[in-house]
Amino acid sequence: MSERFFTAHIVPLMGDDENQLFAEPVDPVLFNEAVIKELEEILEVFSPVISNIRGAANKSHVVADIITAFFKAPLMALLRPPLIFEGVKADVELSDRRAEGFNIRPEARKAVFNPLVVRREDGAEICLPDPSGVFWAWLLARRLLEAEEKYRHIYECFESKGIEEHLAGLTILFLNEFRDICERLFIELRLLGHEKHQKLWRAFLNIPQDTRPGPNASKLVPHLLATSAIACSIWMARSGKGGETMEKLKLELAILRLASLLHDVGKPNSWLSVKGTEIEKAHPDESTRLAGELLRKAGLPEDVIEAVCALIRNHHPRPPGRLPDLKAMPIEGIDVDLKGLLAALIEADHASSALDRLAEISAEAIAPVLDEDEARVEEMLTRSGKEVWRYWLSKDPKLLRKASEEAAKHMLKLSEEYSILALAREPKYVKGVCVIALDVMGIQEFIYREKLPAVVGASYAVDLMTLYALPRALVQVLGLPPECIIYAGGGMVYAIAPDLGEGVLAEVVRRAEQILGDVELYVACARARLYENWPATALELNAKLEEDKRTRSPESPLELGIEVLCDICHRRPAERPRKGEERERDYICRECRALRRLGYPFHFRAKVEWLRALGESLAPEWDRLRSWVLEWLSGCESEAEPAKNIAIVKADGNMMGSFMAQAISISDAILRSARIDRSMKLALFEAMRSILTSSAEEQEELGEPETDVARMFVGLLYSGGDDTMAIWPARVALQATSAICYWFWRGLGGLRQPSVGLASGKPKHNIWALIRTAEELMEICKSKLRRALHRANLKFHEVMPGIAGLFAAIYADTHVPLPCWAHEQAMGALLGPGTIEAGLTWQPLAFLTHIRPDKGGERAMDELVWLGLPNAWRIFSLLADIEGESMLKSRVRRVFEHFRLAARGARWQAPSARDLRAVVREIHAANMGLGQKTDVLISFLVNRALKAKERRKRVYAALAKMALELGMRSSPPLADVFNLAKFVLGE
Repeated sequence: MSERFFTAHIVPLMGDDENQLFAEPVDPVLFNEAVIKELEEILEVFSPVISNIRGAANKSHVVADIITAFFKAPLMALLRPPLIFEGVKADVELSDRRAEGFNIRPEARKAVFNPLVVRREDGAEICLPDPSGVFWAWLLARRLLEAEEKYRHIYECFESKGIEEHLAGLTILFLNEFRDICERLFIELRLLGHEKHQKLWRAFLNIPQDTRPGPNASKLVPHLLATSAIACSIWMARSGKGGETMEKLKLELAILRLASLLHDVGKPNSWLSVKGTEIEKAHPDESTRLAGELLRKAGLPEDVIEAVCALIRNHHPRPPGRLPDLKAMPIEGIDVDLKGLLAALIEADHASSALDRLAEISAEAIAPVLDEDEARVEEMLTRSGKEVWRYWLSKDPKLLRKASEEAAKHMLKLSEEYSILALAREPKYVKGVCVIALDVMGIQEFIYREKLPAVVGASYAVDLMTLYALPRALVQVLGLPPECIIYAGGGMVYAIAPDLGEGVLAEVVRRAEQILGDVELYVACARARLYENWPATALELNAKLEEDKRTRSPESPLELGIEVLCDICHRRPAERPRKGEERERDYICRECRALRRLGYPFHFRAKVEWLRALGESLAPEWDRLRSWVLEWLSGCESEAEPAKNIAIVKADGNMMGSFMAQAISISDAILRSARIDRSMKLALFEAMRSILTSSAEEQEELGEPETDVARMFVGLLYSGGDDTMAIWPARVALQATSAICYWFWRGLGGLRQPSVGLASGKPKHNIWALIRTAEELMEICKSKLRRALHRANLKFHEVMPGIAGLFAAIYADTHVPLPCWAHEQAMGALLGPGTIEAGLTWQPLAFLTHIRPDKGGERAMDELVWLGLPNAWRIFSLLADIEGESMLKSRVRRVFEHFRLAARGARWQAPSARDLRAVVREIHAANMGLGQKTDVLISFLVNRALKAKERRKRVYAALAKMALELGMRSSPPLADVFNLAKFVLGE
């Protein structure tokens, strides 16, 4: 860890003390260990395959693909249950500030490294990986055709019309051909919680592209990916106009990709060479050396390596702006235009780093810290060379850290208004390069179907479209390298590409639709110039995307009035049942039939059989389970056991569009998207892990928590970007909600949080109605937060740290909850002393934090209401002893432990869930008999608190206190407390 160089975080990290961290020391050694050494080993493992590939261009593109996949591994976190790790119950924190993680249990390794596989009726094995894995497997299979003809059958699977055949091809690739490579690159390095993934993610966050305050807010790996994407787009836009052959363009593009991806990898070594105010190893020289070593490990031809190194060595010409006279280099009979490639690399490097703009907006905050003239600071931020190094190395490290913190805070404040001012003056743009946005429309309507298998299949199909079909179409139609796809997730795809005109995007969408076959998803598309000022790009792109959405809408199938509509979606005409495939009374459309095939067999079945490979006690055999899978998800151990309650959990981040639009550079945009996706997956991982961390004594009496973790993993229907939907046992749903809110909020540095809707009912209830209700409750949470922010009249970064999340929940034993119930059981108005007279529910409830931004960070955890949002912790404290815990992480842990205890009976001075339910019924009856007058009810509660037994006394006193704190203008939230008891009992 270097105490001379620092990295800044515009989106702060969250420290162990749950305070925001805007700057920290750089750890160059970690980069060499987690990135350079690991990449070197992977390239060496892959070198025998590369040696069989024909042609220098094809070899080079394969190596560039592997490097890109490696750099993107921390951006594509793979979620598996914590059951696979050893030591998962230890106090190891998967923090953004640490490189600690877990190792896989030896007995679990075989299951972990085997993909989720099921066997079709025809005996063929079908793999169900995450859709990102499908994309990368296709990309490799495409390149492998250049190696040997025997791989053609794999590629032909990916070219078939049925998505099942694509998955079959992936099975062959994973299980038979390249197991070692797939295990390391597509599982181990992506596996959330694994020690190697954690180190790679830590290096991703910690290593900046520049160590100067302000520019050190951009990270090195996103910068390398963005530089390659821009450089390739520049070259593709400008080449091909002089009669060059396709072979020449292909080779030059491969060389440019390798140079761009590796052009700054020597920076950490360069920083380690600092002596006093001098730097002994210039980063172009170190990057050239490391690039040569890496590419030789991969087995690339020496002349290709020489060309790549020539570009890297000269990408900072002296004097600036004067290109060295690089001569064309002959490779396999092709004269490679090194000077033209170098110009493209330098232009892309400048556009990706956004150095001029970062210096301009951060100098204002840095100058007072250094006690320097602002113009002088800005000059030292934009120039390069030995004089600049001496200037910054002469500064006190403490001042540099302080300057980095102030620059990050200043940029965060500006980012909320900077996007509005982005087009105030005409920004420069990268000629011939654009940014593409593809948005999958109507996701919620597409997913909502009456039969669970179709719901599950639809969720998976959305992921396939976003993470596989659209990225593949961009590569196939536009010829983009994979690094040009800067983000894919949550129904959105962003890519940097040469500006080839409007009609090309429609062709991309058509190709993606062909890949998915019978599944019809509608995609809006837009493109905008790539401005050096990224907020200007984001503004223009979002405006065009909204315009495209308004002009197109999903086509409704033609109805003549004589059709039989599909029993599942009720939107499309049903097909005649296929003999032997469906029951005679089933009438479903072609799309729902395809989705149903993706549902049960390729989701629940694959997960259940994979879990049984970990341990047979985790789930029953699928053939026995398939007829009562929902009852098992509710918590039943056998088909004969009375059904418990399931909960549909729907979570979505608040105001994430504005969060992404506020990125100040393309590297910042890549980093924000990665943190959103990882934060949600980490939140789900920690929710499952929290069930396992109960004490051994509690586990012995309360049953096997591992089985509940298995249920949560199987019941997780969808998780992409900031969006999640799951079917979980109602008895763990509220605890899991607290963990999801906390870890998502923490992962985004307290700048955003999720809203969660929970709808609980019996497994026999209509799944569509439960999902709709959860969705409506989630939207009520979002609406309530917007009203609270409007009332506060503060900027987001001043408010969001005080709110870790919101949730609203409905529980019904006898009738299926309906969306119309949501507004009856939630309070739309804001709550506060002297503001309104509330009813028996205060929902939505907020997990308020100890941070009060409006009071300079003053700790105020125990306040009942802030900004009109009632504190969920105060209601949770009726069953969990959390009032003495000031840290949210400790509160979440206590909630898991004590709610499990409360479900079986009290063990400390608090009521059990059954006690709580009985007390609420008593209070409600008294309230009705006393005329529903708040002052009279408070007198009743105080009287009962004086006479009741100790455990129940806490309930009476707490509810009386809540009403008193609101000036007796609101009844206690009896409905919410009753909901709490019912959810914890789960039956």
